[in-house]
Amino acid sequence: ELTYRSLFDNALNSIAHCRVIFEQDQPADLEYLAVNPAFLAMTGLQEPVVGSKISELMPDYGLNNPDSLATFGRVAATGRPERWEHYLAELDRWFSFALYAPTQGEVVILAENITERKRAEQERDREQRQLEHLVAEGSAALDASLQHLRVSEEALDRAGIGILWVDAGSGRVLEANQQACLLLDRERDTLLALTFPEIDI
Repeated sequence: ELTYRSLFDNALNSIAHCRVIFEQDQPADLEYLAVNPAFLAMTGLQEPVVGSKISELMPDYGLNNPDSLATFGRVAATGRPERWEHYLAELDRWFSFALYAPTQGEVVILAENITERKRAEQERDREQRQLEHLVAEGSAALDASLQHLRVSEEALDRAGIGILWVDAGSGRVLEANQQACLLLDRERDTLLALTFPEIDI
């Protein structure tokens, strides 16, 4: 008993032993039978907690967290342990829960505050969405520029104007429109292998 109590009191994770209160076979509330110091530190709740109902400590808990009550009730009724993560709006924190039933109608809740991890994940997701948005915008702008270039090139071809795109530093020919190839009597691949000074104009 002393060893159990010592482990309970000194555990780093929050531990709460509760009785699930059912109304018409549906979980409606929790009564705290025992909590460890880590529970009080993590939740910020003040004593007395033992003997209190969660509806007394957090009046809107049942309204805002029906899935939590349903999970507590399911574990207490079936005896099957469960794990899940949940955002508790009343405390503005994320928790990871591990639940088991020591006896029918009761549940032991082991909880870990994972708020920092969840916020880091949300920030990464936000940055990823922002990056994807920027890439999409950039791709759309590039497509528009290429389309404009193709239209301009076609217009120049029809006008009989030859265009060479030349790298300012090396003088290498980067691109040549169809009219330039006709005027210079060179294949496009041949022009792209030359520098501008090498072209006999």
